[in-house]
Amino acid sequence: MRKLFLIAVVFITGLVSAQAPLQTDTIKERLRSLDERTMYLENAFVELRNNMMQCQREHSVGIVLSVVGLAATGLSFTVKDDDIAKYVAIGGGVISLIGFTVILDSHKWIGYCGDIPLRGRK
Repeated sequence: MRKLFLIAVVFITGLVSAQAPLQTDTIKERLRSLDERTMYLENAFVELRNNMMQCQREHSVGIVLSVVGLAATGLSFTVKDDDIAKYVAIGGGVISLIGFTVILDSHKWIGYCGDIPLRGRK
C-alpha cells in the first residue's frame, strides 16, 4: 500500500512539474501580447492627440481670419471715400470667406482620428 501511495505521489508531482513550464510559456506569451497592445494603443493615442492639436491650430487661424475679415468689412462702412470703402469691404469679405473655409477644412483632422484601426473591432 505504501509503495502504491509513493508511486501515486511521484506520478502527481511529475504531472505538476511538467505543466509548470507550459504555464510559464503561456504567461510569457500573454505578457508579450499585452506589451504589443500597449505599444499600439500608445502610438494610436499619440496620433489622435496630434490630429486634434492640428485641428485646433487650423480652427484658431480660421477664427482669426474670419474676425479680421468681418472687422475690415465693418470698418468699410465708416470710411468716407466710397472707392476705398468698396475695396476694403470686398477685401474684408474675401478674408472672412477664406477664414470660414479654413475653419471647415480644419475638421478633416477629426476625420483622420477615425482612421486609426483598432485591432479586434469589426
